[in-house]
Amino acid sequence: MEYVYLDTALLAVPNYAIDGNSAQELIDRVLHFSDVASAASDIPLRLVISSLAEATLWGVHHAPERDQIAEFMDLMEISDYYSPNDLLRSYNTILDRASRSAELCCVEITAFNNFSANPQLGPALAPAILASETQRILLNVSILNQLERGWSVGSSLNGATCTLYELNGDVTEATGPQAETVGELPSRHAGGAYVVPRIEALAGSAEHLWARASSDQELHFAITLGAIALRRAAGLNSELSTLRRFRLGPLLLDSLTEHGCCGVGRFSSATRLLLTQLVAGLCSREIGKFGRPQQEVRDFDSAKAFRVHLTKGKLGLRLMFWTAGENIEFANVGVKKALEIAVGGKGNFIELDLVNVL
Repeated sequence: MEYVYLDTALLAVPNYAIDGNSAQELIDRVLHFSDVASAASDIPLRLVISSLAEATLWGVHHAPERDQIAEFMDLMEISDYYSPNDLLRSYNTILDRASRSAELCCVEITAFNNFSANPQLGPALAPAILASETQRILLNVSILNQLERGWSVGSSLNGATCTLYELNGDVTEATGPQAETVGELPSRHAGGAYVVPRIEALAGSAEHLWARASSDQELHFAITLGAIALRRAAGLNSELSTLRRFRLGPLLLDSLTEHGCCGVGRFSSATRLLLTQLVAGLCSREIGKFGRPQQEVRDFDSAKAFRVHLTKGKLGLRLMFWTAGENIEFANVGVKKALEIAVGGKGNFIELDLVNVL
């Protein structure tokens, strides 16, 4: 599971924008995270907001209320691009549907001082209470990552790239079921946190997502992000629609585990690369038909069977998969001397709907 702790300051009105362009960037980000908050529950991603988000926003008079949203858009001269009522619904969707930090954070920092960040956050963050909240969430996520990994910060800052911040701070108060792991307070803490403007920015961490994956859904998510990263690195269009539609057969995860092809297994990295290359349309390996003397065809959907080398040498692992049109179903991994393809079953597969997330 991946967790994105959304900075409370992104939900503030006004936000950290300094002009019309930066205001549009941050409002578009609110719309994006509103879609994420509404995404299907089987997606291995949780959007998290502070349990005190409302108290923080209303306490500094930066609440996402309709009149305040309209005034902010007028000030930034972007009223022609958005409806205050539609934006209000997006803010409320996040507040209503996102998970709360008290539910998911094993440690929650409630007070700190002597904060520093590299790169610096910039001097223009205001008001001071929101700037302090941004610092708190960054420091909190860096601690969470040391305990369980898989955490990043949903950015309230301008900029379209995923950025790693190196953070330092003295934690003076903390709560949560594992608060004692912070140490005797006050306690100096140093760590890192990725700040992501959109979920697809996690593509840069796809290899780590794959290594942590322990479910079919997590594998599917990691493969998708890895394929996006490959196309991006190749200078190609990396939108979700450019990827080959794929799904995972019911026996894939078991076969990957059995042959050391996932997690920290010997062939995990090679397997991840091959799967993502196939989905990205960038696989240069020779793909052969599976079945002798004739290629196997699945009865219930007429999908055709294929195989491709995963490893060379004595073991000689192969990846088997089915294709029907442009769709692909990864079936299983097997050794070359005892190859069988898992048939699967009609409707018995794993496929995530990520259209509103990526």
